[in-house]
Amino acid sequence: MSWYKAEEHCNALGGHLTSVRNPREYSFLQQITPSGQTIAWLGGFNLQGQWMWIDREGFYYTNWYSPSSSSSYPCTYLRTSNGWGNTQCGSQYRFICSKKPFSC
Repeated sequence: MSWYKAEEHCNALGGHLTSVRNPREYSFLQQITPSGQTIAWLGGFNLQGQWMWIDREGFYYTNWYSPSSSSSYPCTYLRTSNGWGNTQCGSQYRFICSKKPFSC
């Protein structure tokens, strides 16, 4: 799905495209990416020159492999080999949703 459609799908499940807060989380996401897949959407996006996560987590940890222009390629994806990248949001990739286990 496109990044937008993937986020809509995650919303329908009560979650968002996943954010990544540290290297351990990133390693876990790499491991759960289906066999044979090398790319999956993450919930990162660029808005007016600022990178942020769709679930409103702070964008403090980064693991860019080779970032492209954020104005032309505003959506992030996981790479199972190393680091993450960014590309056009209309590209079709698998994706990873996450959901907070508890809400107040």
